[in-house]
Amino acid sequence: MDNNVNLQIIPERTIIRNDNISEIDIVIEITSTSEYKKVESSKNNLNLAIVIDRSGSMSGEKLEIAKNSCIEIFKRLKQDDFLTVIVYDNEAEVIVNPQTKRGEIIEKIKNIEPRGMTNLSLGWYLGLLELQTYLDNDKINKLILLSDGLANTGETKKSILGNQASKSREEYSIITSTIGIGDDFDEELLEIISNESGGRFWYIQHSNINEIIEEEFIGTLNIILDNPKIELNLGKGVKISKELNMLRKASNKYSIRPITDNDENRFAIRLELNPQEIGEEAQITAKLLNRNQTILDANLSLNLDSFESYAQAPINQEVLAIVQKFEKSKTEEELISKIEEGDFDFMKNMIIKEVAGMKKVVAAFEDEKKREYYRKDQQDLENMSYAADVLIKINNLSNPKYRNEFQALINHCNKSLTYQMHRHNNGYMRHHNCDFMQIDLLERLSVILENLALRRI
Repeated sequence: MDNNVNLQIIPERTIIRNDNISEIDIVIEITSTSEYKKVESSKNNLNLAIVIDRSGSMSGEKLEIAKNSCIEIFKRLKQDDFLTVIVYDNEAEVIVNPQTKRGEIIEKIKNIEPRGMTNLSLGWYLGLLELQTYLDNDKINKLILLSDGLANTGETKKSILGNQASKSREEYSIITSTIGIGDDFDEELLEIISNESGGRFWYIQHSNINEIIEEEFIGTLNIILDNPKIELNLGKGVKISKELNMLRKASNKYSIRPITDNDENRFAIRLELNPQEIGEEAQITAKLLNRNQTILDANLSLNLDSFESYAQAPINQEVLAIVQKFEKSKTEEELISKIEEGDFDFMKNMIIKEVAGMKKVVAAFEDEKKREYYRKDQQDLENMSYAADVLIKINNLSNPKYRNEFQALINHCNKSLTYQMHRHNNGYMRHHNCDFMQIDLLERLSVILENLALRRI
């Protein structure tokens, strides 16, 4: 196997105690470089479905941008690629499939018109069925789902849709990415579909539709492992004491998102080690699988030594940072519930505590690139702290004329937190959508505060 895909087990410390049971955090790291040569050159080929919400709320610029993005993607597809375009409102309809004559495709996409309500599940199910109809093991099977509204008809149970997403990935290697547009869609629904199928969840404003569809298209072209898992095997005296990740796990195998060119993915696990059962060394083995075929493996041996040696052993700051990101993700999950409960003071205090943790992570790195990366996470939290201040201010006014700004800000915070949580939980190490999402949050806060000041004059 090409050595430009790497698998590593990184321990918090390289020494464990020989006098007592102890715990140690490890990080599983998967990286790839752009020079990686695919196992099969035909993996560049796509079986792609784009599923577009055409309900009434998508009328105007939103739908036009989505249609134009589809046309641009179609123009870049190779002859051997499959394209399906589905639209949904109360009903779902296949506009384009691989049997459609190429000369008719652009006109068919241009003729899509807005109407009706939002039966998201029906559109998505039809997209899955179409991909299965044209299933090809030499192609990446990808579905991109766009919506700007609440799923108000059809199946809306998150557990059922999540199970279907997981099943489609396991049985057919179908990846679904979801794009939520504006502030009125159900972020939990879109996030669970993407999370369980190995895709990405995006929260954007309509002006970014073409950018994110482009990102998804390029990302799909660059997939090198479409259905990877990490199998973890622990030697005698070693067991998991805490999962420091939110990955789906069956037996000892963790399902992870697809791996692309020039990629990084890391997740953490806390181990308990019993020196009386271990022997001379603690043994840990990880195996990278794709579609249940072994790609790479990695081994880690940890030496037993005295408590003094253990205490003096250098600590890997990258491991601590990945654990802190997991804690940040758990905080984001709790923040969502606190926002829904209206407990904004508690929300503020949680953020202050998390900011302090991120500051310690930033300070611990000597590498300026590492410091800058984690500083961005710190900035995201500080922006959310600013939002909490504004929510507290509006809530204390107890004036119904501020309700619209109040609810719009709550919706935005929920969606921002869900997006951040999804990114952290799935090991997306690079900041991308965060930048314009955070700019949008700050602009909203500025406008709200300005309006509040004007109304009180």
